[in-house]
Amino acid sequence: MIGFQRTGVLASDILGMLAWRGGGVTFVELLKFVPELRGALPFHDETCPPILYWQGLCEDGIAAIRSALDDGYVQLLPVSPLVYVLDGYVSQIPLACERKSYRETRWLPVTFAVTEAGAETAAREGLVMAANTRLFRH
Repeated sequence: MIGFQRTGVLASDILGMLAWRGGGVTFVELLKFVPELRGALPFHDETCPPILYWQGLCEDGIAAIRSALDDGYVQLLPVSPLVYVLDGYVSQIPLACERKSYRETRWLPVTFAVTEAGAETAAREGLVMAANTRLFRH
């Protein structure tokens, strides 16, 4: 086992991977461990559509991530673009300095943080080893 249990269900695989890592997970890292998320669609901020979090997800993956956010299992936290550079990704899209309405698309680099509820759900469903469930952010 690589630290989380693969189920073949995107929502479960995403939550398991994020709970296993505990937080600070970039989209680059998430796609490395859950490659089924790959697609051609953009993942935008729902309340501020010019804000782009990631380009290149499948429709089911976007729905699974939104569900985890809506259920309070994960959070998206803004980070320095250098975090993505360290993961080997350099965006060609102009950087967003904050969540606000821009005239054109802007990239806002974020990482995933697992909430306590997300960590507990992952452990209860057997998606991650129980020892890792104490790793979460509020």
